[in-house]
Amino acid sequence: MTCSYVLDAYTRCRETMKEGALVDGSEHTGSSFTPIWRRVFFVGTEWDQIDEVYRFPWDFSHLDRDVVQFLQEPSAFRWYLFGATEPQLVHWQQQETVLPIPVVVVVQSKVPPPALVGIKSVQRTTEQVVPMRAVKMEFFPLDVSEMDAHNLTPSKKKLETQQRVTDRVQILQCEQRRSSLRALSAERLHRYDYVLPYALRAELQQDANTDLVVDTTVDGIAEIPERPGQPVLFEFDWEMDILEEYITELLESESLANTEANRTALRQTIQQAIQQRQAALRAEQSARERRLQAMTPAERESYQSMRVIKYYPQNREPSIQALKTAFVNRYYGKADEIR
Repeated sequence: MTCSYVLDAYTRCRETMKEGALVDGSEHTGSSFTPIWRRVFFVGTEWDQIDEVYRFPWDFSHLDRDVVQFLQEPSAFRWYLFGATEPQLVHWQQQETVLPIPVVVVVQSKVPPPALVGIKSVQRTTEQVVPMRAVKMEFFPLDVSEMDAHNLTPSKKKLETQQRVTDRVQILQCEQRRSSLRALSAERLHRYDYVLPYALRAELQQDANTDLVVDTTVDGIAEIPERPGQPVLFEFDWEMDILEEYITELLESESLANTEANRTALRQTIQQAIQQRQAALRAEQSARERRLQAMTPAERESYQSMRVIKYYPQNREPSIQALKTAFVNRYYGKADEIR
C-alpha cells in the first residue's frame, strides 16, 4: 500500500518530467520499478511542495542498494523508513533557486518505533502527540515484487520462497487522498505541515549531554507611555544582554525619550516575558524527566541500540554536499551517519 497523495503526485510529475533533468539521476528509466525514496511519505512537507519534490529524478540508488544488501543478511534489526524535506538555496540552471531537498531517514531498531506523531507549529504554544492513524499514517511492509522483477533482490533460489512483502523493511506511508484535501478544514490541512514522527531518542541524547543548550532569548512587544498604540518590538537574551543597557539602546533606536516611565514599561514587559519563558522551560524539563523515568528497561535498551542513518540524494547537480546535516528532527535528534 502506498500513500495515495504520493502516488498522485508521482504519476503527474513522471508524465511531465524530462529525462535527464538532473545529472546522475537514477530512475531506472524505461522500467516500472519505483525507487524506494518515491514510496516514502515526506513528513512535515506542505502539500503543495510534494509535487516540487518529484520534479526531478533524485538519485537515491545507494538507498536501494543498501536495502537489498540488508535483505540478504540475517539481522535482529528491522529498518523503518520515513521521508522529510529540507528547503535549500542551491545553484541550478545558472541561477540561485530554493528547492525542497528530499531526505530519507532509516531507523534501524529491534522494536518498532512509537506509532505516534508530534504536532507543533511556531504558532502553537503546546505540543500535541497523537497516534499516526489520526493523520492516516502508518509503517507498511516493503513490497519487494518490483525488486524481484528487476533482479534487485537476492539470488533466484531465495526468491522462489520470498514473500511479496517483507516486514524487515517498513516504510512510513499516508493514506490521505489528494481528492479529499478540499474537504479538510484549514486547521486539519495545515497540521500536516508540522507533523513529525515521535520518539524519545533526542531526549535520551540530551540526557547524556551535560552541555545541553537552552534558548535564552525572548521576544515580544511592549506598550510605551510616550507612544500609545504603537508598541515596540524587542528581542532579549537574558544570558548575553544586560537589561538596563539593552533598554537604553532600544529607546535610542526607537527615537524614544529615556524617561523612567518608558524604562519601567519596557523593563516590566521584558521581565514578564523572561519569567514566562523560564517557567515554560522548567515545565518542559519536568515533563522530560517524567517521560524518561517512565521508560521501561526494554524501551531504554531499544533506544540505546537504535541506529539512525540519513540519506541524501547523490546527484552532482544541484550540489548539496555542503548543505548536509546530521540533524533529523526534534524527536530523533542527530543521525549516527549521513549517506
